[in-house]
Amino acid sequence: MSQFVVLSSEKHSQLKLKKNAIMAYAATQQALPIEAVEVTKAVTNFPVFFTKNPHDEMTLSAIAGLNPGVSLFMHEAKWDAAYLPNCLRTYPFYLVRSPEDEKKYTVGIQEENPSFSTDEGDALFDEQGNASAHLERVSNALNNELVNIQATIQMVEALTRLELFKPIELIVQYHDNTAKKINGLYTIDEEKLSQLPEAEVADLHMQGFLVVFHALLISVYQVNNLVRRHNESDAKDKIVNIQIELPKEGS
Repeated sequence: MSQFVVLSSEKHSQLKLKKNAIMAYAATQQALPIEAVEVTKAVTNFPVFFTKNPHDEMTLSAIAGLNPGVSLFMHEAKWDAAYLPNCLRTYPFYLVRSPEDEKKYTVGIQEENPSFSTDEGDALFDEQGNASAHLERVSNALNNELVNIQATIQMVEALTRLELFKPIELIVQYHDNTAKKINGLYTIDEEKLSQLPEAEVADLHMQGFLVVFHALLISVYQVNNLVRRHNESDAKDKIVNIQIELPKEGS
């Protein structure tokens, strides 16, 4: 995949977004990145855990599947969940640093992304170079995401300072007696959270983090939703049990 470039009406005047692009992408996503502000809505459908990005930074992920490259929330090419994460609402557009000012951001794309075409789909710009209604909505949403991203960063910093991250792994057991691990997941250490001094708890509440922490802890039960969806699909490898465990040394 190509590098991100700034979206420009001059350079990308002929570019179109394929009509099925967002759902085609969603169908391949086992985990969807979300921000802290989304957690209380996302947990209505997904288990939500922290994962580490390629820069070894903690990020929030709504888990949409149990196998790489497969989402369990697509049905007949349609999204089958009450909540649609913001990353899907804005796909395939992203925030990139402005070439004019490193402190500012603008809309960027990956030019070789298969979601784009010059032959089919909805044009990103009209003949006068004005953004389409969809692109305008996405641009506004991405600008709003800056505040949400910063809030997530602050929450991660608080969790790190208070040592509240707890690594876990999912042990998936299949009807043929085979099993697999899904690791690299982190949640809130509920025991440590309950032992925090009152002043720390009050501070977390004032910042709006406490409700997010509790939603994250409750979301673990949505793992059962994933199992149900998996077993109701055409998958031959039916799941008979799934366990949540602390990682063993060396695993």
